[in-house]
Amino acid sequence: MKISNYLVFYAFMYRDRSILNKLSQYNNVFKKTDVYDFIFSDYYNREFGSPLYKELWVMNKYTNGFNDYELKIKSIEVEQHFLKNGKRQINIDPGLVSLSHIILFSTKFVSHRIPLNQGIYAEIELIYENGSYRPLKWTYPDFRTPFIIDFFNKLRKEMKCLR
Repeated sequence: MKISNYLVFYAFMYRDRSILNKLSQYNNVFKKTDVYDFIFSDYYNREFGSPLYKELWVMNKYTNGFNDYELKIKSIEVEQHFLKNGKRQINIDPGLVSLSHIILFSTKFVSHRIPLNQGIYAEIELIYENGSYRPLKWTYPDFRTPFIIDFFNKLRKEMKCLR
């Protein structure tokens, strides 16, 4: 069986962790980070309140990367489903893990993001070089932390064993 190049992951940010129990469509989890405090920005505080928490779930799903912008479209639909008083209860950012880089999908245009389809953009967050994933100039602050980089480095080792 030939496997594709990417594993799918989701970054979930929320105020109340019980929302995750309602996400039955994300049930094929291969690996998770521990929950961490999202203290890197107050950008979401007006909508969500604080404190905020975040965790990453890597799915037991390989993909070739084509049409994976649809992961973000589906994530937006899930976020909209759980609106409360017009505000999101969860932020879901899908991404892809490969042996050479980590990609996140976004609806926000910035000069270094690659347009895909239907208003979705791809952004490389981390690249693998010299034995570790490394942040780039625009990498999100939490993806720069040793906690997240170590998580992806360990995941990469597991991915290599599956090849």
